[in-house]
Amino acid sequence: MSKQVISDFRTAVEASRELQNEVRAELARGDDADFATLGQRHGFAFTTEEFNEAYAASRSEGELTRFEMEMVSAGGAKKSK
Repeated sequence: MSKQVISDFRTAVEASRELQNEVRAELARGDDADFATLGQRHGFAFTTEEFNEAYAASRSEGELTRFEMEMVSAGGAKKSK
């Protein structure tokens, strides 16, 4: 898994309102949310499983970005399967 690619994607989301809006749109899809495809559309190659693992690890370690914390507090965080 490329943890760096996922970290770079999360940093890009943090810096871009456009990407944040796309993330919100994915979250609105519920269980069908596909962050791997979203990442690929923006040049970040990772699988859904890799994303879920990296996000779960970041969340458990308290290493969420400001945007991710806002999504969690609003109840919009993606749940790992």
